Amino acid sequence: VTFQKSIAPLPALSAAALDPDPERMLTVGYISADLFTHSVSYFAEAPLTYHNCKEMKVMWYCVAPHPDERTKLLQKTAEAA
Repeated sequence: VTFQKSIAPLPALSAAALDPDPERMLTVGYISADLFTHSVSYFAEAPLTYHNCKEMKVMWYCVAPHPDERTKLLQKTAEAA
């Protein structure tokens, strides 16, 4: 089963569901299967560490097939940001 087939599609957003307020907080989302001891996790560490969570809401979704100690470290880094 591929990843795309394992996830149900999201419903379409209506215009009424969108917040037109230009002062609203921006939400940024990341999804990665490489947040474990993998070369990509080292590149992902910078935005995890340096996002300004007072100016934007950051969502991280880890779908790592082999969570390990690096996964735990990245989670703590994201929670501390």
